[in-house]
Amino acid sequence: MIYADTKRSLANAEQAVRALLDAGTLPYILGGDHAITMATVAAYSEQPPMHIVHLDAHLDFIDERNGVSWGHGSPMRRSSEMSHVKGITTLGPRNMAAVSRKDWEAAKIYGSHVASLRTVRIQGAEASLRHISDGERVYVSIDVDAFDPPIAPGTATISHGGFSYYEVKDILRVVAQRFEVVGVDFVEVSPPYDPSGITALLAARTSLDFIGSIFHERARRRKA
Repeated sequence: MIYADTKRSLANAEQAVRALLDAGTLPYILGGDHAITMATVAAYSEQPPMHIVHLDAHLDFIDERNGVSWGHGSPMRRSSEMSHVKGITTLGPRNMAAVSRKDWEAAKIYGSHVASLRTVRIQGAEASLRHISDGERVYVSIDVDAFDPPIAPGTATISHGGFSYYEVKDILRVVAQRFEVVGVDFVEVSPPYDPSGITALLAARTSLDFIGSIFHERARRRKA
């Protein structure tokens, strides 16, 4: 990280993820500001095209705010501009006041698939991801504010009524079963906001669950 130099910091992150990809590993990035997703997704530019599955309380499609176009409210907007990103699916948004009409219209024009928290609860994880073809290469971006604040208070942009631990676990299990997961980031965990440590514990538990599901499904496919 280069203090007060977002572009250089993101460039360093992109370089690090490219090194992980060159080594043949599965990048699983823990953060930190959601702006990091713009760098981690950019690192896949020489890889085959992929779809982004995005769990968040917000749409994160802001073009610019206060002169900043590479902030934590813009990762999906900037990712949508990358030619190797085939599509974006956002699950769980419930704070649409954070998005201007202009940015919302831009997301619709791009073709973002948005399923609100209530929609996901009504139709379930399977139906919420049905529009993505089986076997698709998928990058998953998880913002901890997708969870309900009582179980994840350690973040700066809480929004009440979020997912439970088991709801996210079920969504990620479906993702691992149906798609080829090529990378993950889990962001916006801020320990200073949560002296109890339950937010970090939730992120760790969810990450272990997801990693286990990804490699379990990889092993199953090799045997099939």
